[in-house]
Amino acid sequence: MPPRQSRYQVERVPGPPELEALQDRLAPVLERLSQDADEGASAAEGAATAGGTAYTPADPAAWGDDPPSTVGDALDRIRAELGPAP
Repeated sequence: MPPRQSRYQVERVPGPPELEALQDRLAPVLERLSQDADEGASAAEGAATAGGTAYTPADPAAWGDDPPSTVGDALDRIRAELGPAP
């Protein structure tokens, strides 16, 4: 089966090596979230938020010992990794 194309493109932002490394680590996660959002759109239709939508990581080990189980949890963890907005 060919890889799924996501609707949302993940943009890279040039910056220091630490930012580049973080983006390299997060890119597959963000891509998967984008793909899952597309697939789950019909299932979540009418829902108040997507935060409670179930999420199954493609690579649970990439999340450490406790992979997220919802889109909301995954997004919260990504935001925590990115730190406060500049």
